[in-house]
Amino acid sequence: MENWHVVSEAKSDQLFNDDAMIAEFATEADESAYEKRDSFLIVLIKRACEKALGSVADIHVYHIEDWWPNHTRYVSVSAEYCTREFVLMLQSLLTEEFSHYRIQLIVDSNLAVDESPELGALTIYADRVIVEDRVAKTLNIS
Repeated sequence: MENWHVVSEAKSDQLFNDDAMIAEFATEADESAYEKRDSFLIVLIKRACEKALGSVADIHVYHIEDWWPNHTRYVSVSAEYCTREFVLMLQSLLTEEFSHYRIQLIVDSNLAVDESPELGALTIYADRVIVEDRVAKTLNIS
């Protein structure tokens, strides 16, 4: 897949850390503006997930709503619903004011089941997707 890069878990972690864009706030107003923009991206992601998955979105997608100043949104999804189309739908949100954000998608075997094992992660950027090799195997991404 174009701009999809399958890498080891260690390489994925390294790229994730190296690519971190940490916001620095000169004033409380700057921090407030960041938090407001970040919160709006949460809303956009939730709407997109509900539109894409319908009634199962509440069961098979979990959005971590805490925020950190690293321009990253964290979303967990059941493997069954982590399709190429789903990833591209999320990537389509990373435009204009969100083009410097990324979405780390944590793939779980089944969020509807308590203590379901995590399968790995992929990180969605505006221009590329970094996929852990163990997730690529599970989702048949090559």
